[in-house]
Amino acid sequence: MDKDQKDLFDFAYNLSGTLRRQLSELYSASHTLLDGEKREDDPILDGKAAAFDKQYFAMVRLMENLSDVRYLDMGALLPLQYGDLVTLVGDVCQKSQSASGRTIVFRCPEAKVVWGMNVKGIERALYHLLSNSLKFSQDAVEVHLSQQQGQVVLSVTDSGCGMDEKAVAAALALPKPTDVYTAVNGGFGLGLPIVQAIAAHHGGTMTIDSQRGKGTTVQLYLPKTDRSKICVGDVEAMPYITKSGFNPTLIQLADALPSEAFCLRNQG
Repeated sequence: MDKDQKDLFDFAYNLSGTLRRQLSELYSASHTLLDGEKREDDPILDGKAAAFDKQYFAMVRLMENLSDVRYLDMGALLPLQYGDLVTLVGDVCQKSQSASGRTIVFRCPEAKVVWGMNVKGIERALYHLLSNSLKFSQDAVEVHLSQQQGQVVLSVTDSGCGMDEKAVAAALALPKPTDVYTAVNGGFGLGLPIVQAIAAHHGGTMTIDSQRGKGTTVQLYLPKTDRSKICVGDVEAMPYITKSGFNPTLIQLADALPSEAFCLRNQG
């Protein structure tokens, strides 16, 4: 990362905090007007309010993606602790399937895989990949977790439109400062670079196997972590706006879900 990019990402991170606060106030004000009891009794009103909520949640997701630029700083320390990957990945898949109404198949040959990881980082990486798969494919999404040759392999596979080699390279390239004003498919084009950076923070790598018209498989390879690098005690949680009583998965997948997913019954 060169100096111009680092300056840009520092600005983006600081900007995201300010915009999140403004969005939170907007959300509170809108729901003062869109009374919850009236929404429960009036499906038409609930549908109109859900369309607004989809746009709100999509904006919050963009702000969280701006916050995620911190992962792109490879000089920063990402604290690692032992945790069960099967529980973490299975939970994200279950929540994503429930929110999207789509089939997400999770397969792992083991009942438990205790691994050194940053829980929030792995969770964010998986949500980025699931969002892409749900957005570009109408069929089931498959998630696989296994141990191979002393490392964990986490993969997400879809049967969507796929990418050629040039598109894959473009998707992995960090945006230039001059590109900051250009949104890509409703985002900033940061998703896959962030996922790749999260893998690198774990000492691992990411691969993309994709062909036009034949879908995409993204694999994260996470090696065992030296015990000396495992944090003892609580790890400070990264600040997000998704702790407000509604379903946070709706934010993580906002740009991949229909407005019906944001009806009041789904937000608890």
